Amino acid sequence: MIRLQERVQVRRPTADCYRYMLDMAASEQWNPAVENARKSTPGPVARQSRFEVDYRFAGRRRVFGYELVDTEPGRSLSLRGQGPDASAREHIEFRPGADDTFTEILYTLDLDVGGLAERLQAIIKPWLTAMGHRAMEDLRRALEPSRVEEPGVWQWLRYRALLPAALEFSRLGYQSMPDRGLSDFMDGRIVVVTGATGGVGSVAVSILSNLGFKVVAATGKQYAHDWLRDLGAADIIGRDALLEGIEKPVLKPRWAGVVDCVGGDILVNALKSLQYGGSAACCGLTASPKLENATVFPFILRGVNLLGVDSVELPCEVKQQMWQLLASDWRPALDKLESREVSREQLPDCFTEILAGKLRGRVVVKINP
Repeated sequence: MIRLQERVQVRRPTADCYRYMLDMAASEQWNPAVENARKSTPGPVARQSRFEVDYRFAGRRRVFGYELVDTEPGRSLSLRGQGPDASAREHIEFRPGADDTFTEILYTLDLDVGGLAERLQAIIKPWLTAMGHRAMEDLRRALEPSRVEEPGVWQWLRYRALLPAALEFSRLGYQSMPDRGLSDFMDGRIVVVTGATGGVGSVAVSILSNLGFKVVAATGKQYAHDWLRDLGAADIIGRDALLEGIEKPVLKPRWAGVVDCVGGDILVNALKSLQYGGSAACCGLTASPKLENATVFPFILRGVNLLGVDSVELPCEVKQQMWQLLASDWRPALDKLESREVSREQLPDCFTEILAGKLRGRVVVKINP
């Protein structure tokens, strides 16, 4: 058996550290040996939750299955893993520092290997030790808010020279962003979903609320308010509220994110209202395919992002990851969503309902053989 023990002190409350490491799917963010990690059981992470982890060793991909076997909230967690010719047991302990802002994390790995790996333990252990050191440093970076050090005199001069400044600009700009840690949680962040009663919008409301966001649903359908709240919407606003101030270059920052299903001026104003670094996913055009009143100001003043969508050309591996998430962590409240089936001959009536703002939920088109 090979035993690896590491420890690291991070500038983050113990509760946050425990919560982050409880989800082993996050290990790809800090463990350099992990190529991909995902939860394979539905619902929140709890005892008996299972994960699949792809490791890369000596150029070969090895898949391990893990189970969360024991937890003591805020204090410790234990995982058991099984892979080809090897089994692993990981124990992680969290010790609060002198004050609430620091945590010491103690990590222990017991690895039983068989086959050829058993005869190569003398080679494997130094490699694991090096990976362990790197993992703890990467874990510190994932958990701690960014710290920007003041440059020395020589650096100060270099940054003001034309060519070095051009080379350093992107790195310094990125490092200057506050709290860019990978371990940020979504709790309480406000996102708006436009066209919230449609097929995409209603699913987005359900998924985002389950992930901890405070979801604001935008709709013109008064009769759908109770249904949207049942899906998880914390607040509901009318379409007209999203059109106020369309003549202004930027608006008061309100949204951490936007899922837009309608396009046009509603999307334009949503972009103007994004918080610094926020993102808007554009996936509809029922209002308009044009962004006639858009300006570059939200992009160059707040660093916001306008994201496109696609499911046709997306690589199958990525689709599989999305399907797995939709079956587990992202699983919407299927019993609360609405849908109906129509024939191709009924499609013109559906289009009329969409344009009139009367359609609710998903429409599945039945293709006769």
